[in-house]
Amino acid sequence: MISEIFFGSEETFCKVKFKNMLLSAIMIMVTLTLVGAMDTIMAAQLCGDSAMAGINLTKPILFFAAFLALMVSTGTSYLYSFEIGAFNNEKANKLIGQGAISTIILSILIGIIVFLGEEIFFSFFQNLGASESFAHEYYKLLPLIVALNTLYILMQMIVFSDGGGKNCVIATVAQFVVNFLASITLGLKFGVFGIALGTVIGYFASILIFAKWIFFESLTLKPILFFSVSEIVKILKYSYVHASLYLHISLANLINAPPHTRDFSRELGGA
Repeated sequence: MISEIFFGSEETFCKVKFKNMLLSAIMIMVTLTLVGAMDTIMAAQLCGDSAMAGINLTKPILFFAAFLALMVSTGTSYLYSFEIGAFNNEKANKLIGQGAISTIILSILIGIIVFLGEEIFFSFFQNLGASESFAHEYYKLLPLIVALNTLYILMQMIVFSDGGGKNCVIATVAQFVVNFLASITLGLKFGVFGIALGTVIGYFASILIFAKWIFFESLTLKPILFFSVSEIVKILKYSYVHASLYLHISLANLINAPPHTRDFSRELGGA
């Protein structure tokens, strides 16, 4: 089947679109994997193992926020694709408007909860050692990071569903490059806080590219303000399977987090 899709002689419209979307999706996922590991890699290289361990402590929050974002985004993008395919443009754009409203509200709420919940979150851990100060330093920008990630997920999935696969690749690569350069530059000067700031700047870069597609390039994506409880139920129905994976990863990271992080520099006689 795969060999027929890529090497078959007949080039149909659906075949070309499928290949383009498949290749775009692969490139996006590979790049996003690198982006997801960027902060910890930078922290290890610029600030040491304790900084990497400190950032890793915040991963349960990031994955849980992604779970909530995907509960809105996955079903919205699926139903949008379905309605566009059925030439129900108005209904499709109402779904986008509803998704935008839901996501903006969700991103604000997640940001506020993370901001107010710092002490509660760190109460799950004891004797963190040298990693604790790094974890708190990274946490300063965590509310903004999770809020931007919530917006990013919806915009990326919607633009991809709208046929903007190439745009998604460009946005994801831009996020990686900007994040990488900003994290190095700011990390050398501000440490872990600078690395977190580089992540924020990377999100802004990709969101601006998505916004360019949504508001200036797309021929079909024209959000209409709309809200329907029945449509929300449909969205959740199509979202929970995909989103639940991130809930599992969040809980696994929280459960498997070590109760303390040892300061290896002291054990080895360092300063």
